[in-house]
Amino acid sequence: GEREETERRAAGSDAPVVETGREAEVARLLVLVDGAGAAEELRAVLVSAPAGAGKSWLIREATARLAGPFVRATCTSTVGDLRALRDWLPVRSDDPVRWLDAHVGPAAAQILARAVGLVPGDTRALRVDDVADAFVALVHALDLRCLVIEDLHQAAPELLDLLARLANREGVAASRWRTARPDVVDADDLDCESLVREPLADTVVVDLVRAHGVTADAAREVMALAGGNPLHALEAMRAAQRGDLRGGGSLEELIASRLASLDARTRAAVEIAAVCGERFWPEAVGAELLDGLASLLAAGLATARVDSAIAG
Repeated sequence: GEREETERRAAGSDAPVVETGREAEVARLLVLVDGAGAAEELRAVLVSAPAGAGKSWLIREATARLAGPFVRATCTSTVGDLRALRDWLPVRSDDPVRWLDAHVGPAAAQILARAVGLVPGDTRALRVDDVADAFVALVHALDLRCLVIEDLHQAAPELLDLLARLANREGVAASRWRTARPDVVDADDLDCESLVREPLADTVVVDLVRAHGVTADAAREVMALAGGNPLHALEAMRAAQRGDLRGGGSLEELIASRLASLDARTRAAVEIAAVCGERFWPEAVGAELLDGLASLLAAGLATARVDSAIAG
């Protein structure tokens, strides 16, 4: 069966409180989907911006407006190879290979299962073109409109190679959205369009921070600290609201200060959640996390999901 799942968010997750004037960027992603559907060609765009500049927010906002199914995966510092695409397989079964077999056939099912680590096997024995073909079969089987892969600056060469092989596949009416930090992944190498997120205007930062009850002097200090970075502006605003701005602070220092301001029970829950990973069942982890779960949710450090990506 499936159970309710909790998703841990980064301590400074880029909330939309400091995102405005971004409709053109959201619209561009959605236009890409429509264009791919009309041309029946697998088109892609690389969203490039520094940490905290709102790449994930942009993807969340655009996927919320998609008229059709999509899949979303993320590279991490520990998983940047083909296993990062595990979440491109929306398996809802205790027997994922059988589920894949029913949707894409036995050959493609075995390739996908091995590629993402659902079954043991040396991925180096797989032909990249065969893996690409298997993912195309999955797109057709599930009628996917969009495939999202985030944080490609942490991707291994084999994953980047696969994404390049998928570029502009004909007969595939879907798009791919990718995100990465600047100067790490080149859109030309992946044969895709580029969308570079520009910094927020100073006036936008000041107006939004002022709208959340921060004084004019503190708002100007937030603006100077943020440098147009939405996440930095958000954390500086939170520090100002706590009366803890103290005349400056890097993004890392501001996040550390917010975590330090939590009560002991919530801090303990944060530490446990960080070890669990991005997604977890609170009941399966134990009482200490459950005791602090309400505080985690209230602080915006975790979000509850009504469904689960974890079978069991």
